[in-house]
Amino acid sequence: MITSLAWLPLVPLTVLNGRFAAGVQVPFLYDYEVHARLLFSVPLLVLAELIVYVRMRALAAQFSFGRNKNHVDDRAVALRDGDQPVSFLLRLAF
Repeated sequence: MITSLAWLPLVPLTVLNGRFAAGVQVPFLYDYEVHARLLFSVPLLVLAELIVYVRMRALAAQFSFGRNKNHVDDRAVALRDGDQPVSFLLRLAF
């Protein structure tokens, strides 16, 4: 389903360009490499998104409770709460 949603916008674009079934050496309709990449990469990206989401929730939970446990520097907590300007973030980075 998700792969077909990714493939759907490509069809009208290639039809408008005249590259859907003819007009180039390998038209979109017969370019199996593109179709194989979509079939493989789109579900892989969805799975990666799920993994990153779970890990980021765990990291965010550590930071939200870190102030009470004294694990997070007060400057970083102030930055998270929006009390400091962006230039302060750049100083912390270096």
